[in-house]
Amino acid sequence: MNVTPKIAIDSRALKREIDNRGVTAVAKDLKTLWYKTKDAVNYKWDNCEIKVSNIFGECFAVQFHVENGEGSVSMWNENGQVSLDSYKIRNDKFLDYARMVEIMENWTRGIVPCSKCGRPFKYHERENRTMFAGVFCEECWENGMRKEAGSWTND
Repeated sequence: MNVTPKIAIDSRALKREIDNRGVTAVAKDLKTLWYKTKDAVNYKWDNCEIKVSNIFGECFAVQFHVENGEGSVSMWNENGQVSLDSYKIRNDKFLDYARMVEIMENWTRGIVPCSKCGRPFKYHERENRTMFAGVFCEECWENGMRKEAGSWTND
């Protein structure tokens, strides 16, 4: 039987762990847990399936970027199709935690931040204003992102 494993940590637990133990230790432990889970079900792909869940239990894909106790967490919707944001971690403190929670709550209501300016807009109104996993508000799309996207869109 083929299954796709994932591990998910509650966003509040993630913040608490980073604030108490540091981002390097938490990222390392989550990656170790991922590989143990992957190996347990004989999952053949190496892409990491670490998720963060919000208070509603909805999961979001995350990737840690860590160097010398500082770094960031990038976040996408669960299947990785939509880039939602990136959050700073400095001196092992999750500085952008409140913003991460807001973005997760907005996603459950169908609202995403523009990948260029950060302004929230309704995801279903994006009208092919996408490039890779980025989504753009109409203003940013018309003021340069359409041209930059070029042949990568359906436009």
